[in-house]
Amino acid sequence: METGLKLTKISVEEMLLRKEQAYNPKVWKQAIQRYSEYPKCQFYLIEPEKNYSYTRFFVSYVCQGIYFFSDFSAFSACLSNNGFCEVSIDEEGNVYKYLFTGANGKTGYAENTRENRAQFRRMNSAIEKGFMVCNSL
Repeated sequence: METGLKLTKISVEEMLLRKEQAYNPKVWKQAIQRYSEYPKCQFYLIEPEKNYSYTRFFVSYVCQGIYFFSDFSAFSACLSNNGFCEVSIDEEGNVYKYLFTGANGKTGYAENTRENRAQFRRMNSAIEKGFMVCNSL
């Protein structure tokens, strides 16, 4: 399903120069550098539009063999027990979200379990690009 999000890729260097870093440049830089150490790190942004009055940032990266997609904020963080969904981004930056179908045939968000993380790793090795897991959409 289409999420309505339209992302623009942005480099690490461009992220470091964003006006949003003025609030706390040291923390902004540390957060960007922490993510950029992960393989396949890519930052994205959405400029303010009708639903949000501020720029929104996202990041994709590989950690422990799983390709993640998440919203990015250098100044706040929270733990989430939201389930995971599959995310893909097309060449135009449109974001699509898909729910998983479990062994029981039910469709929904996948729990953060050892078995599901193993499945995410298998899916990542089978699908070269476009597949990410996300718990923030």
